[in-house]
Amino acid sequence: MELFNELDLPFTESLISLHIGKCAGADLLINAFLIIRKNALSSHLTLLFNKIFEIVYFLEQWSDGLIVSEHKKGSLSEVDNFRGILLSVLT
Repeated sequence: MELFNELDLPFTESLISLHIGKCAGADLLINAFLIIRKNALSSHLTLLFNKIFEIVYFLEQWSDGLIVSEHKKGSLSEVDNFRGILLSVLT
C-alpha cells in the first residue's frame, strides 16, 4: 500500500470552497472570478488537469507559491499568532 494513494486519483469537478474577497496571487486570478464562472469553467479545468496528470507534465511555475502571514490574534511578536495564506489559486 502506498502512502498517498489519493494523489493518484483523477481530478473531479467538485471544487474546493473558495472565499470571495481574497486577493490574487501570481496567477492574477481572484476567487470571485472562479466562483462566478464555475459552471462554465469546472468541466474544462477538470479535463485540463486530468490531461496534465495523464501526460505527467508539470509547469515550473507550479513549484512556486506565494505565502503571506496573516495575523490571527494576540501579540504581533508571537509566531503562533499568525497563519500562512497561499495566494495562488491555480498556479
